[in-house]
Amino acid sequence: MTKTNGVSKMGNPVWRLFIAEQAEEWLEWLKNIHLNSYREMIQRFIYLNPNYVPGSRPTVETGEISNLFSKLMVNEEFILRLSDTGIVVWMNSNIHDFLDELRPYSVPSKEFKTVYDLISTNDFWFHRQFQFLKQELLEFLAENGRQL
Repeated sequence: MTKTNGVSKMGNPVWRLFIAEQAEEWLEWLKNIHLNSYREMIQRFIYLNPNYVPGSRPTVETGEISNLFSKLMVNEEFILRLSDTGIVVWMNSNIHDFLDELRPYSVPSKEFKTVYDLISTNDFWFHRQFQFLKQELLEFLAENGRQL
């Protein structure tokens, strides 16, 4: 539980569990890519395409951005393990819930800090991407027999 302006705020338990399970794999991956190049490429893409809709213009650059975002936000096995309540909690979350749960990891890790700063600086853009991702995951859940 964190405090914002003296008011206690519960974190998002689904994002907390997701990040805790993914953190080690993410960190290994982030240390093995040229993270600054990714950050610069994504930042440049966001500046040039502030209203980008996922899938509207597939190119190598959008593929790389999509891969990075998907790597951070999607784990189909995790999604399938969630209870119906967990899925509803996750579906009603937003990019700030993700950032709130990622923040503690960004303190000791420059890699996580880079990702945290990139997303928080461009939260409006990543929020839109997350909305499209949620729709795709709802379709994935339906294909796997889950109805909400």
